[in-house]
Amino acid sequence: GMLAGIGLVLIGSQLYAMVGVGAPGNGLDNLAGLPELFTRITGAAAISSTAIGVGTIIVLILWKRLPGRLPQMLPGPLVAVGLATAAVAVFDLPVAPIKVQGLIDSLRLTGLDDFGLLADVGLLGVILAFTLIASAESLFSAAAVDRMHDGPRTRYNKELIAQGTGNTICGLVGALPMTAVIVRSAANVQAGA
Repeated sequence: GMLAGIGLVLIGSQLYAMVGVGAPGNGLDNLAGLPELFTRITGAAAISSTAIGVGTIIVLILWKRLPGRLPQMLPGPLVAVGLATAAVAVFDLPVAPIKVQGLIDSLRLTGLDDFGLLADVGLLGVILAFTLIASAESLFSAAAVDRMHDGPRTRYNKELIAQGTGNTICGLVGALPMTAVIVRSAANVQAGA
């Protein structure tokens, strides 16, 4: 139920990107605006973007049904995105690009004066809370993934050390904390990773 709900929210927001228009904002507004979204598929860029998106979804669905070993060797999402990219490049399709701006500018390296903030007891409590929540979520995800496949089992100490190292680097460059999430992990298992 929870994963299906998350999936609906993600699909609801990504359909707007597929058509090449901005999403209304939150999950409920995105889903409520879907009927109107289909009336906004006008113009060459929106039609091309929608056709490429629908074609990508069709490749994703049909890829595992192909006979032979090729579907086992290549993940369907990789093939779908590769074919979509090739189609846009070869046929010079007017698709609506997604503009991502300001990501690098938002990173701010930590200076020596920032380490003085660690003396604040309130901040230490927030750090401890983030550490415990992110670590627990990652370990729960790892345990769930271990039950989804027959491959090598998670080494939990190594998992926590890697996450701690990554989050230390995230903190030093001003990025958000990272953690394992079951939705992404389940997608990786289904893709054969």
